Amino acid sequence: MAVWYRKALEAVPAYEAGRAPAAGSGGAPPLKLSSNESLWGPSPAVQERLRALAGEVYRYPDPAATGLRRALADAAGLDPAQVVVGNGADEILRLVTTVFLEAGTEAVLPAPSFAAYRLYAALAGAAVREVPLGPDGGMDLEAMAAAVSSRTRVVFLCNPNNPTGVVTPRAAWERFLDRLPQGVVVVSDEAYREFVTDPAYPDTLAAVREGRPVIHVRTFSKLYALAGLRVGWAALPAGLAELLWRARDPFANNSLGLAAAEAALADRAWTAHVQAETLAARRRLEEGLSRRGLRFTPSQTNFVLLDVRPESGSAFAARLETAGIAVRATESFGLPGHVRITVPPAAHLGRLLEALEAAQAEGPRS
Repeated sequence: MAVWYRKALEAVPAYEAGRAPAAGSGGAPPLKLSSNESLWGPSPAVQERLRALAGEVYRYPDPAATGLRRALADAAGLDPAQVVVGNGADEILRLVTTVFLEAGTEAVLPAPSFAAYRLYAALAGAAVREVPLGPDGGMDLEAMAAAVSSRTRVVFLCNPNNPTGVVTPRAAWERFLDRLPQGVVVVSDEAYREFVTDPAYPDTLAAVREGRPVIHVRTFSKLYALAGLRVGWAALPAGLAELLWRARDPFANNSLGLAAAEAALADRAWTAHVQAETLAARRRLEEGLSRRGLRFTPSQTNFVLLDVRPESGSAFAARLETAGIAVRATESFGLPGHVRITVPPAAHLGRLLEALEAAQAEGPRS
């Protein structure tokens, strides 16, 4: 059947999600380390709040996300008018491309990085200009600034970068921001910000408070373990926020997700506990990889990028699946020969490291 459709869709790549494993040989329980979820789960306070609201789901959610916006604004030192809440950080990214991009315009983004930037820019009909990462796996902001043209409307940054886990420091960020021409919007995707320990990490919220055209994007999917409820948010100048609200589905966020995010934000003790446990597990994982001679990129996130070259990442990941462990091969990011591994709780580290060592020793299948 011949029907009309937007030709921009032909440039939109299919999104590849992290695989879920089956049980391993010998009946080992499946361990999914392919999507950077928090295996610590949501806080007890969040779970209690969700149970209490189960009978209220016949009501429509608050279209303005009033309570959550107020809590986020208070925590960030902003006015609620500077906060937009979306159905996951992905919706925020899509709103940005809906509002600021169209055919004839251009987006600049790092590569390899999070696939949604290219996907949503292409869906808006915009051209995409990808700038390779620097040799350390972080963004090359000098090259990204140089790539900006008269058609550029949006620059996407991922800091720390996914899938490399590397941060771009404050000095590079400040130089970059000062070089950008007027009218270009900068999106700083900081989904993994809560796992950063590098003191040189930039404070992009300061630029928002100054009224610069910066959109600071965060998520409740990682540290707060609400990936299944889809809650993300952005801090940005109030004038830009108003534009995103106009393009947003009025009921984009469900009532359970909004309530869970408020409860998660309020439960600081649990958040601090999970944050400390994740950082300790990351340190132990990296130490274990080093002892076994496995090559990896030091991480500032809740995942570690393992270099398995000359083998393909997909082949290495397939061997791990026989042990019931799923990791993310990064070919779909444009990064062959690597796998991305979510940091699990300490109780799973021994099994993971043994499986990685065995997969490395087995080598490529003939």
